[in-house]
Amino acid sequence: MADQNLTPKKSIRPQISNAILVDTMSGEERFQNTTLRPILKLQNKILLAIFKDYITEKEAKKNSKSEKTRTYLRLSAAKQREYIDTVFQKDIKFKSQLLGMIIGHFDLEEYNLYTQNKTGTNRRIINLLKERIFNGLADIPQEF
Repeated sequence: MADQNLTPKKSIRPQISNAILVDTMSGEERFQNTTLRPILKLQNKILLAIFKDYITEKEAKKNSKSEKTRTYLRLSAAKQREYIDTVFQKDIKFKSQLLGMIIGHFDLEEYNLYTQNKTGTNRRIINLLKERIFNGLADIPQEF
């Protein structure tokens, strides 16, 4: 049975054994390590699938039907990182969709903390998302 002190949303989150929690860290860092990282880990597979679909749709629009290329996979690691950065800078709708997926996993207390520093927390979420996507796609290109 789940810990009685946890909200249902918190009870399904994976534990991150190497999460650093020290008394001297800022509230934002603590929120990142206790809330954001577990949510992103929980949502990892769906986040990667959504990004892969995003790339596939963008490439399908650029390429003719007979030319089935995977441009992203042919990019160097540095160019792949640039591609991900560009997506998050230019496609506000897509970025908002992913932010909403993460924020939707907050409980009320976490949401109240989030509202105190939306800009900074959104920046942290986006940075964590970009890192997860970059590393996740690099780890499983054969499924792409």
